Amino acid sequence: MDRELRLMIFGLVIMAGLSFTHDIWWVASRPPRTEWIPFLLPLVFSGLATAMWKYRSRL
Repeated sequence: MDRELRLMIFGLVIMAGLSFTHDIWWVASRPPRTEWIPFLLPLVFSGLATAMWKYRSRL
């Protein structure tokens, strides 16, 4: 994988992480409906880990 594509993917992961963190902060600052956050975090991290494992040979 060339350097530009690797940097683009890294930037997208960082931007998605920041957006997700902002969404968690915004939802958690409101009292109701925060019980789904602990269930959603493992899904996000396992999906990211699966994608990194799948494309590990190209990185």
